Amino acid sequence: MRYVLIIVAAAFALSFVGLRVSQEWYGKGEARFGETVVQVEIAASIPTQRRGLSNRESLPDGTGMAFLFRSPAKHAIWMKDMRFAIDIVWARDGKIVDIAPNVPPPAMPEEPLPTYLPRLESDTVIELPAGFAAEHGLKIGDPVEIMRS
Repeated sequence: MRYVLIIVAAAFALSFVGLRVSQEWYGKGEARFGETVVQVEIAASIPTQRRGLSNRESLPDGTGMAFLFRSPAKHAIWMKDMRFAIDIVWARDGKIVDIAPNVPPPAMPEEPLPTYLPRLESDTVIELPAGFAAEHGLKIGDPVEIMRS
């Protein structure tokens, strides 16, 4: 009985270690908009999704961040601690359902933060450098595919 308790306690402790690791995990991959390919970080947990691009100085051209959700919903995006403007692209089932272009960082950090919502439910959100959507002619209904590395 004592050995069973030790094994159960060890498994329980290891599950918390694994949980901590997974909560901080960012994956790598690509977002494909037709022929246009963007290298993305994939926010793969709730804490990394909440943090997103906060406290970064910029988002280099050709890069972005993808948020993959388990179920479709009107996933809101906020600009907490953001320092630069971005384009926000929402997708569902591999098709763009909405785009918020040139979303600015908060003017005053102490003011309430606006949230940005898509018109339709999505299962994926991709944040890109401001102006990317217009420059590449992205529009609602276009295909998008996220490939993990």
